[in-house]
Amino acid sequence: TWGDRWATLAVDELPDASINGAKVYVGDSNDILKKGVGKYYGSRFCGEGGKIVLSAHVTQAFRCLEDMQVGYTVRVNTIYGEYVYRVEEIFLFEPTDDHIIRDSTETEQLLLYTCYPRAVSYRRQRIGVRCSKVSGADFR
Repeated sequence: TWGDRWATLAVDELPDASINGAKVYVGDSNDILKKGVGKYYGSRFCGEGGKIVLSAHVTQAFRCLEDMQVGYTVRVNTIYGEYVYRVEEIFLFEPTDDHIIRDSTETEQLLLYTCYPRAVSYRRQRIGVRCSKVSGADFR
């Protein structure tokens, strides 16, 4: 249900990052993003296939996205099991490029994104981290 917590995040290679233990909520309203990570309501849940889209403030849980590297492991511990994803691509995009968030995919992918860069107060771009599924139960 909108606003419910359904997962937590962890990145194995970034043990001290604010993303570790970050709570993930269904929805991505400003109120939700103040609490933690939001799951774009139009995206899938882990295990459903397709694209799972998670966002958070760069000053909070997703501060470390600029530190991510291809090959890193992202763990999503949901209320129904653990899902593991491998970072495949890190890229910048414009806030108006909503196709990045809305596009569908045949394979299960996790997209993490936040404002960019973290070192300035006015952020004109977004950073995206695209991950492919490594493990976790499938359901439909």
